[in-house]
Amino acid sequence: MVDLKRFEPVDGVCACGKTHRGGTRSIQLTRDLQTLADACKDALAGGHLALVASQEYLPAADSAADILERNGYRVTRVTYPDHAERTQESAADLIGLADDVRLLVALGESCVFDLTKYAAHVRGCDWIAVPASPFDFDYLLPVCVLGNGAKRVSYTAHSPLHAILVEPWLQNAAPIAVAAGYGSLVARGADLVEYRMRGAYDPQSACEALWERDYRLWETCLQQVENAQDKPVTLACALAQIGLHAQGGLWGQTACDVLGDLIECVCDQAVPHGIHRMLSATAQTVIGYIRLAQQPSLRVPCDWTQACVRLARACGGDSSEYIVLAAAQTMDAQRMHVLSEYRADFAAWWTALRDGLRERCKTFRRLFPDAGYWMSTYLPYEKLWQLTQDAGAICPAYSLLRLQGAL
Repeated sequence: MVDLKRFEPVDGVCACGKTHRGGTRSIQLTRDLQTLADACKDALAGGHLALVASQEYLPAADSAADILERNGYRVTRVTYPDHAERTQESAADLIGLADDVRLLVALGESCVFDLTKYAAHVRGCDWIAVPASPFDFDYLLPVCVLGNGAKRVSYTAHSPLHAILVEPWLQNAAPIAVAAGYGSLVARGADLVEYRMRGAYDPQSACEALWERDYRLWETCLQQVENAQDKPVTLACALAQIGLHAQGGLWGQTACDVLGDLIECVCDQAVPHGIHRMLSATAQTVIGYIRLAQQPSLRVPCDWTQACVRLARACGGDSSEYIVLAAAQTMDAQRMHVLSEYRADFAAWWTALRDGLRERCKTFRRLFPDAGYWMSTYLPYEKLWQLTQDAGAICPAYSLLRLQGAL
């Protein structure tokens, strides 16, 4: 049994044949904010740092600022509105800080972390992550995402030097944030199957042993979270374990990311991104089962032009932008051959995910009681299904949603 509350650096063997270790030195679960000050001392013995937070977490940010100031730091506060846009313009507030700010401390959720990552990379300084809720694991990855829809861009960044998980804050997390974290955990399974599909197309892109390690970890984390009494803390630890392993292993944009981002574009009501990833993982898993397990015939890949037009109409932007993205993901004769050769394997992987989907959806709905009302109001089933079909136009070439044009 994996002890989810014990964090150790993880090595990973990548496709280049070398062993890599992630950039995060430590992840600590604590009830004492002095742990945050001690982590800052590892990065910056003293001087000027910036504390970045969203308005939703101002009380927590006040406590963090107080402990940092009592430890001798000069603290500049940067506060973003809730649900701030992930743009270079938003990150400019951090990039333009005084030159003597040599450390950024981010407290909050995904948006604040992406903006902080981007700014830390541009400034060439370290940053520390303090998740205020168990929302996701992507804050640990060496990449940040700005923009959405056709304008979604991933930028190279560096992982946080340290991550501090404060138990009382996690225990008091809003139910929707916990549901989002669970959605991200469920979606990780679909991501891993997609990485394995990529390995079938390009054996140099992934290590089988690495995939087996990360998939076993995902299954263990899922089981422990579902059985946990203190779900928010267990979930935060599970996501941190997954993120720590992903640093030295399997990560990168997947169909769940793309579809989740498109769902975010079409919904007027702001909810955490993990909610969108849960929906995208569910839709993709159902498609995987139906298309691969139940329909044996192959056909010529479809023309994605009309899908791009519909995406522009639904999500904003110019259709030509989506068409450019679609053109970059070609379905050639080699991929068609691999699809035929590995079809039974692909079907088995997606069927295994589907077998546990019903119970995971029940757990998700218990965590997010308004899920049914939210979907029927902002994302009716027909709209989700059409969006899922069209999303294949701009998904990675090895993803199931992209392949559906050949199924």
